[in-house]
Amino acid sequence: MNKKVKSILWGSGLIVILGIAVAVLLLTQADPQEEMEKHASSLAAKLVTLVNEQSSDVESLHIKNELDEYTITRAGEGVWRIPEIAEFAQQDYLYLETLGQASNINANEVIEENCTDLSKFGLDRPKLVIDVTYVNGNEYHLTVGNRAPGSGAQYIMQEGDSTVYALPSTSIPNLYYNRHQYTEKTVIETFDPEDPSTVPHIDYVKIERPDLEQPIIMESMTQEEMGPNAVIQTNLRLKSPVNAMLSETPLQTYVFALFGMTGSEVVAANPTPEELTQYGFDEPSSTYELRYNETSTVKLTTGYKVRGQSYPDENGNTYETDCYYVIKEGINQIYVVPTQMVTWMEMQPKDIISSAAVLPNILDIESLETVVEGRKTVVDFTLGEDPTKSSDITATLNGEAHDIEPVRSYLQLIMGTAIQDIYTGEVTGEPVFRADYHYRSGKTDTIEVYLLADRTAVLSLNGNKGFLGRAGYVDKIVKETQNLLDGKEIDINW
Repeated sequence: MNKKVKSILWGSGLIVILGIAVAVLLLTQADPQEEMEKHASSLAAKLVTLVNEQSSDVESLHIKNELDEYTITRAGEGVWRIPEIAEFAQQDYLYLETLGQASNINANEVIEENCTDLSKFGLDRPKLVIDVTYVNGNEYHLTVGNRAPGSGAQYIMQEGDSTVYALPSTSIPNLYYNRHQYTEKTVIETFDPEDPSTVPHIDYVKIERPDLEQPIIMESMTQEEMGPNAVIQTNLRLKSPVNAMLSETPLQTYVFALFGMTGSEVVAANPTPEELTQYGFDEPSSTYELRYNETSTVKLTTGYKVRGQSYPDENGNTYETDCYYVIKEGINQIYVVPTQMVTWMEMQPKDIISSAAVLPNILDIESLETVVEGRKTVVDFTLGEDPTKSSDITATLNGEAHDIEPVRSYLQLIMGTAIQDIYTGEVTGEPVFRADYHYRSGKTDTIEVYLLADRTAVLSLNGNKGFLGRAGYVDKIVKETQNLLDGKEIDINW
């Protein structure tokens, strides 16, 4: 037989042998589903039932753990409460979870029978004591000690049985809660920003802090303040420490972001004077009063800042963040609230004021008078046939007809006062620039700019010298006023 034929025969034989081996393996391999069922059956055989009752039949559940001691009692059909905190809004689902865990307790291993030295397992000074009673009269009394090394299981015993068992560490987590876990953590209800009908109308905001010389007060403007053709960034206006327009964007952070405020936990309900002192409320770090929709008022008081608290995110994960202790007036609980929601603690007036002192609609302006370097310039505006259309307005400059477009740009430049902050110092001397807005309603707004010795620009609105501006604003007005008079293009950028 030649070598080639031998090779073919040997190869064929090897294929046959491998095929037989694979067939044997396939025939002897266990079915995965069958293996899973065997494993589950094996685990079930190991389980030792300590409590097996219907959670809906719980009459009372007494819990004593390292954080608290309290009793959950039946308060009605399908309702359970902790009497000491029953006056507060509750999280019913949490009660049901806890009762479910207490009513189905299964150990997964026998550790020691006839145990005489409980201290080995921490059962002489248990971490958790459970006493549960059912409407059928059945009672269960269990104690939980230390965690078993390595496995993380907990040692558990039942009254009347000297056997120590191992309890899976994840089977009764709720029984380690304090009573305050069961209270509602929502401080201020949220709204749907996609549904305009649910967006609250803010009427009033007042912020007080020890570092503020005067409170920060914001109020909703009246129709008279807004004018018939209002061009405003927000319906709110700063009233203290100065009267000023507000910028819309920061108000999302300092006002609207409060809606939906939720605490990570409650640390005290009906706090004692000692607890109020413990959490910093004997000398509050701030108060925040919010009125909205004409009938609703929320007043928050903050105590101490606490660092590195765990807080759940929207996906159920936790992250570390600094928090403040917060009390909501009318709800006598102390919440722990992340700093991201207590946005006003470092807010200053400069963070919310508008850079514009006034922002009138051109339809409402009868004339604009400016005085810079001793020279007066007067622009008069005349409404067109349709008094509601700004595109029909015409203008005169110092009594002579003038192209409206450069006048519009000049008006825009004058309104861009570039306010940087509020000012509380002294101002002397004469203004270097003045602008008078005369409105068709008969009202007048006057803007004046003063330059201090260090070139600091202080801006006055109707006699209130309360704003810091930019010295370059006056230089720009000088230049562009001349350009307007010369019939040149107005550059509003500076």
